[in-house]
Amino acid sequence: IVGNKEEVLALKDSNTVEEALMKFKSWQTVAVTDGPNQCWVRFNDTSRAPVSVIASFPVPKIESGIVRITGAGDT
Repeated sequence: IVGNKEEVLALKDSNTVEEALMKFKSWQTVAVTDGPNQCWVRFNDTSRAPVSVIASFPVPKIESGIVRITGAGDT
């Protein structure tokens, strides 16, 4: 499941991304984007029993004018 921050917060009636991610089914892998700020991924780490892990990744700064930072993959 992939969505942006606003979509996921509304879908799961949550105030934070972390709260929303924990409301998905345990077997679902979920990615949430927040434009040029960061993204989150929730997945199950089966190497440590079935444990849900939430990882947050910063988005690297991209020099303006080279690539549009909409996240849509267009240039």
